[in-house]
Amino acid sequence: MDIMVISSEKESDKYLEVNNCGKQFLNDCDHNMHRKYGRKDYHILYITNGICRVTFDNQEIRVGAGNIILFKPYEKQIYSFLAKDNPISSYIHFSGTACAELLEEYGLSDKSVIFVGVSNQLDQIFSKMENEFALKKKFYQDVCAGLLLQFLSVAGRLSKFTEKGIPLNVEKSMDSICKYIRQNYHENNSIAFYADMCHLSVSRFSHAFKESTGSSPKTYIILAKINVATWLIESTNMSMADIAAAVGIDDVNYFSRLFKKHTGHTPSFYRS
Repeated sequence: MDIMVISSEKESDKYLEVNNCGKQFLNDCDHNMHRKYGRKDYHILYITNGICRVTFDNQEIRVGAGNIILFKPYEKQIYSFLAKDNPISSYIHFSGTACAELLEEYGLSDKSVIFVGVSNQLDQIFSKMENEFALKKKFYQDVCAGLLLQFLSVAGRLSKFTEKGIPLNVEKSMDSICKYIRQNYHENNSIAFYADMCHLSVSRFSHAFKESTGSSPKTYIILAKINVATWLIESTNMSMADIAAAVGIDDVNYFSRLFKKHTGHTPSFYRS
């Protein structure tokens, strides 16, 4: 009996749409793909183990783990996986009116091969997407589109981080430092204290922190204090001096100046 295979390949007039996705463990036999005219939609391969041999402009290159391969619509696709390499690859086929704009915004449109590292965060996002797409519960298309947007934005962030020559384990350290600062907003630690936590020099730490968060460590620390202070002003009857002390600032006048500098208003404005 013949089995009709329905292709997932399509264009879309939606903002963003996942047409298909899945994870492939390709160690059973060699796998070869040759699409002379490509596909109608965008196609991502995220290599998390082994090697993909892909041909661009009649030249074969070996793409290792931690790389994303991006094929644009109607772009020739020639690639292969050899079983001996124990390759693992996640694929996403997607389309939509915003694809080109989003890929450009996240810095993913100019290269066919983008290094993002083998990221647990990307893997977790993809796993959720794959599960949603497989179960096809109500509104799964919207959930998948949201997860794809998250995947692309995180990939863009990781790509920019690695382009600066900063190892991905350093970015994980930055996440931990940010969490520590938010949870211990009342402390007044030096930048050297946080640099020591991730075994970096002060200058190297400051550079990596700004690349990861978009702000300097000093500004991030101050804003953590201001955010808590704002909540205390709005939701409690504590005096300004007590609020300042609660976030680790002994001088209430300095606290007021700092608050106005970063919010545009005095503490009393928020309370009123």
